[in-house]
Amino acid sequence: FMNHHKDVSKFILWIKGLKPEKNKIIIDFSETDNQFFPNPIVPITAIYSYYRNLGVDFDIKGMPQWLSNMGVLNPKVYNEEVDVLNQVWIFNQDNVGRLQNAILKQMGQSDIYPNNFLESNDWALGELMDNVLIHSNKSEGYIMGQVHKKTKHVTFTICDLGQGIYNSLK
Repeated sequence: FMNHHKDVSKFILWIKGLKPEKNKIIIDFSETDNQFFPNPIVPITAIYSYYRNLGVDFDIKGMPQWLSNMGVLNPKVYNEEVDVLNQVWIFNQDNVGRLQNAILKQMGQSDIYPNNFLESNDWALGELMDNVLIHSNKSEGYIMGQVHKKTKHVTFTICDLGQGIYNSLK
């Protein structure tokens, strides 16, 4: 759970199929391993936030402290913290630029990138995060990034709970 993008669909189907007693849903993390990646974590965090904002009460069991510290169920708001990678962030118009700069600064501490890689990622992150704020009809989005030095991969997931591409184009 939470290491493959297909886990998002499973989570949505699971949560939609529940009939919470007294508006409470139990999520048990006690059998999870340490394989957590941005592509399922960020959308699941957003979906969790959506249902919590609707008044659904969640009873969280067995969540490891390191997972809680990542902001998985309570995304962090950027406030000049040093480490921004490997954590789920909620961003809005007030902090999007500072968060983007912090991400790129932390990425720049590694020497695994080819020429112009950081500049290209700066542009891409800016475009994607701005698109969330401009086109989603929501005032916030969610982001998480990871740098995998051994495989020389960078992974980012950006998510919103907005109107979708189709409705934005209408």
